[in-house]
Amino acid sequence: MFKVKNVQCKNFRQLRDLEITFSTDEEKPLTVIRAEVESGKTTFVRALGWAFFGDSFLPRRRADFRISPLDWDLEQEKEVSISVEVSFNAGTEDTDYRLVRSTTEVLSGICFTPGQTNLMLLESTGATGWKPAKNAQALLDNLVPETLRDIFFMDGDAALAWIEAA
Repeated sequence: MFKVKNVQCKNFRQLRDLEITFSTDEEKPLTVIRAEVESGKTTFVRALGWAFFGDSFLPRRRADFRISPLDWDLEQEKEVSISVEVSFNAGTEDTDYRLVRSTTEVLSGICFTPGQTNLMLLESTGATGWKPAKNAQALLDNLVPETLRDIFFMDGDAALAWIEAA
């Protein structure tokens, strides 16, 4: 079974420093995220999808879609570090994983230059900690298949359209 345990977003659009812990309780296995319009729910789904699927999950080519905060104060810094970390449990052996997708963007006025997107997948070794997963991208593709991405990561508007479809 696949269970997301925790997600941390740093500087992903308006999600400057967000951490959400998901329910893993067998009796109450559902986590509902409810908030005001324009508060970041769809951005959160996009950040989670980006963590698992990389730049292909973004709505436009990476070069055309800024993922750093749009209101970043250029007086402070011109290079923005962006990351999404997901702790999850998956696989036939019920293994814990930590996935970190990160990048940077260099800002100059309203223009930005995206940096390289990096992927780190760590596998729990139990009491001894974490080790880098072998063939991280292939393992991730197996655990979270691209063909299921629109089912795993669906926002409320898309879910409503799916439910109401003929």
